[in-house]
Formats: sequence, C-alpha cells, structure tokens
Amino acid sequence: MIKKIVVILGLLALLTIPTIIDAQTVIPKPKTLPGVELDFSTSKGKEEAKNFLPNYFAPRLTQIFIGFAGIVAFFGLIWAGILYVTAYGREDQIGNAKKIVTWSLVGLTIAIFSYAIVSIITQIKLIT
Repeated sequence: MIKKIVVILGLLALLTIPTIIDAQTVIPKPKTLPGVELDFSTSKGKEEAKNFLPNYFAPRLTQIFIGFAGIVAFFGLIWAGILYVTAYGREDQIGNAKKIVTWSLVGLTIAIFSYAIVSIITQIKLIT
C-alpha cells in the first residue's frame, strides 16, 4: 500500500516539476499541420493561446458530442425499424419499436437543435 502511494506521489511530482520551474518550451506548429496558427512572440498570440480552450476547443468538443448523440439516435431509428419489421404482429414488440422510434426522434431533434445553438453561440464575437 505504501509502495503504491510512493509511486503515485512520484509520478505526480514528475508531472508538476516542469510547471513549477517553468521549464516548458513552446514548440512552434509546422506550417504543414492544419489548425490555428498562434504567434507566441506577440501579446496577441499570447491572448489567443489563453483563449484557445473557450474559443476553439470547447465548442468543437461540444459539437463532436452532439454529433455522436445524433448518430446514436439515427441508429436507434434503424434498430426500431428492424424490430418493427420482425415483430410479425406481436403487439408487445410493436409497442417497444414505436417507443424506440419516438425517443430516437426526440433525441435526434434535440441533437439537431443543440448543434444549431452551439454553432450560433460560437459565431458570436464579444466586444472586449
């Protein structure tokens, strides 16, 4: 037990030492890579680097999660269709398929509107 604690504290120390002594260096992004080009030598570049998470990363991550929810809802519709076709008149399976269709459409609608709202919000430029 003590050995595990020592190992965890050692790893934590290895991860925090570069931050504490400020030994991290900035490696410039090669021109061939896609993405945002940040110039750290100017104050504008430093501000862009500080605002990278809220301005670029968080909206993109949100859009990815919303897209994943839409894909899950779409596959729910496909699954419900398969259940409905293979029900052969059994009312319980038909009812189950109808519930899946209903909730998949609700999820798909929420995903589409969420994507639209996030896209609109990320396009708004605040005056500072």
